[in-house]
Amino acid sequence: MSVTKRGDSFAVTIYDAALGRKRWVGTYATLKLAKQAEAEARLTRRRSDVTVALYAARWLQLHPRPKRSTNL
Repeated sequence: MSVTKRGDSFAVTIYDAALGRKRWVGTYATLKLAKQAEAEARLTRRRSDVTVALYAARWLQLHPRPKRSTNL
């Protein structure tokens, strides 16, 4: 369970495989709200809109090399 009590509130963290570590979700006033937030956070996954092909094209625009063969 990734809900922990912090004083009068409850903190929520979940493991994010994309990051390879825990991700902070937030702090909530009640345990019920914290569990709901945890469930929602587990359902929504953070994904990048950048594909490998888009990243390669952008890299070549930002850092062009002098020789054409290197850019290919």
